[in-house]
Amino acid sequence: LEAVTIPVVFLGAVLSGLLFREWILQEERARQLEQIRMHEEINQLKSQVNPHFLFNTLNNIITLIELDAVKATIITQGLADILRYNLYETSVEDVLLSREIEVQQQLLTIEQIRRHRFSCRVDVEGDCEGVRVPPYLFINFVENAIKHSRDDLHPSFVNVLFNRGMEAVKFTCRNSVGHGAHNQPGGLGLANVKRRLELIYGKTHMLQTRQKDNYFEVTLTIPL
Repeated sequence: LEAVTIPVVFLGAVLSGLLFREWILQEERARQLEQIRMHEEINQLKSQVNPHFLFNTLNNIITLIELDAVKATIITQGLADILRYNLYETSVEDVLLSREIEVQQQLLTIEQIRRHRFSCRVDVEGDCEGVRVPPYLFINFVENAIKHSRDDLHPSFVNVLFNRGMEAVKFTCRNSVGHGAHNQPGGLGLANVKRRLELIYGKTHMLQTRQKDNYFEVTLTIPL
């Protein structure tokens, strides 16, 4: 009886040790995620709207008020919606994907009015209603695409596609490559997105980039 009892006790101790180790790892992941969230919130408070973007948009509104009141109204309403989203809707753990898509559309619409020969579209395949995602999970990629597609000499574009399947959401963002632009993702915002993806989804997500002569593409797949 003693010969059987000792291995059982030993096995129990090993399992307890493994469970304790997993608990420690989960606590560490939660702590790191909280640090990143707090860091992003601090950065968000420092710059709720990109000052350069805000300055240019306000100048466009002033100019358009006399030239095209309809476009001036569209930009004003779009900017107000983006501000509302930044200030009041993103201080939570997750947001509705449909709302994130709306804000992306606002960003692209404002950019389309501001720029010459710039086209954009946001397509949705499948039912995304009710799906919740961490805030700014996709918008950072769209902002990056807007930035690097800028080209004052040639036509430019940003195309976004959301595909909601049975078990995952696939996001694709493709943008034209501006003259002399380097479209490899970079910067603190995108670095935080990558780290958040690792902490939240682990190996269950897939992030891919593709660079061609005339376009750059980001594809992100996350589980539901």
